[in-house]
Amino acid sequence: MRKRYNEKADVWSLGITIIEMMEDEPPHWIEEPARAMYLIATSGTPRLRQPHKWSPDLKEVLSHCLTVSPRWRDSVTGLLKLPFLRIECRPVLIKLLASI
Repeated sequence: MRKRYNEKADVWSLGITIIEMMEDEPPHWIEEPARAMYLIATSGTPRLRQPHKWSPDLKEVLSHCLTVSPRWRDSVTGLLKLPFLRIECRPVLIKLLASI
């Protein structure tokens, strides 16, 4: 989209990667790669097919990663404060991620 790139783009990519791990495929996987990227960039936050299967804490991580506006999207530091990451990540990993 020719917008300035910063860590917020990486946070969005993390959210897309989490969806891919949860659903065994990325959003819009049946589309051609360029079309899939366009749809992700223009259609807003991808939705989970079966949201009831996932914990509220994990869905909260997704909502922070996949906020459409980079201005309001969490930073890596903000993500590391979320309960899911505080509980599921070992403290040494959190320190490592926070230093990046």
